[in-house]
Amino acid sequence: MAFTCLICHNGDLGHERLLVRANLLEAAAPIEVNNCDGEGWHSTQFQTADVRHRTDRLIELAHDLAAEACEMHEDEFSCDIDDTDNLRWQDRAKLGLYDREVVEIAHLLDAAGSTVAGDDPLESAQQWIDAGFNFSIPDISDWIDAGVWNPEVAYEFEDAGYTPSQITEVAQAMLDETANPDECARIWHDGCPIYDACQIDSGAELIAYAEQHFADA
Repeated sequence: MAFTCLICHNGDLGHERLLVRANLLEAAAPIEVNNCDGEGWHSTQFQTADVRHRTDRLIELAHDLAAEACEMHEDEFSCDIDDTDNLRWQDRAKLGLYDREVVEIAHLLDAAGSTVAGDDPLESAQQWIDAGFNFSIPDISDWIDAGVWNPEVAYEFEDAGYTPSQITEVAQAMLDETANPDECARIWHDGCPIYDACQIDSGAELIAYAEQHFADA
């Protein structure tokens, strides 16, 4: 579900924060608030239809809901209202918008660099969770250490029964067999079978080679 999420902060809210979110595509979807007090999201009496599916109208409603939370008249109340998508991912991670596992994976991905983390480590972390089964953080770390930064490809390797170390062994065998660095660069993105698999969203070549490699072992 794609939410538009706003954060009300500063001004008359002081150090308090109020989150307001809505699925602007669904007319009957409830507009929800989160007081950032650990109690999570609560539905209001409003629905998306009340803001006409428009972000600017949702901002106006968020202002009024924040004023109500402060027990102030909306005409006298002021605060900053920002789309959470415009915040740094580290700041969004602190708002309680994501499960703890997502935040932990995001930090792991971010530490591994931009190729692994992508433009938004939180979104990339969710992709690992959505890849097909629940990776543990050590699992993800092992795949990243093996150079597998694409969660769908990691799932493909796992589903075929291969471990990160086995995929690393197979990739090295492919490089040794090709031998010529220029030829490796011609065949695979960045001259690396694993990077290439992640780039093209398919581990088929490595899996096929692995089947033969371990059959001959």
